[in-house]
Order: sequence, then structure tokens, then C-alpha cells
Amino acid sequence: MKAQILYDLREKYEFCSGTDLHEFFDYVLGEPSPKGIEEINPEVAQKFVISCCNAIEHNSSIDMSACRIAAIGESFLPYPNR
Repeated sequence: MKAQILYDLREKYEFCSGTDLHEFFDYVLGEPSPKGIEEINPEVAQKFVISCCNAIEHNSSIDMSACRIAAIGESFLPYPNR
């Protein structure tokens, strides 16, 4: 999957902070701010998003199920025009 999908999911659902996303990218890609076209293992990205959603729900009353569904659904779809 493209890094852009995670950028877009974060903007839409705020499942993590910008710092968290930069740390994830740095750990997975060796680059904290990759271009949107960089490829990421979709299973690793999904686990990251879902764990962030779970943490938010555990620490607050915010329902993150829509974010989890989007992460699972969008991660395997091609991203047109990216």
C-alpha cells in the first residue's frame, strides 16, 4: 500500500498524532516523512492503525470502529491517481 493512505486516514480519523505516524514511518521505512508513493506492507500498516484505534478507545469514550473498517478496506485497494 502507499504511504499516502496512512496520511489520508490520519487526516480523516485522527487515529494517531503526527509524531506517532513519523515514528512508524521511520521504523518501517527508515524515513520519518516519506513521499506518499512509498510502499508499505499493508499488514504492518493495518496493525499499526488498529492498535492506535484500540488505544484511543481504551483511554477514552471515542468510537474508532469507522477508522478500523477504513484501514482494513482501504489498505488493499489501489489508490488511483497517486
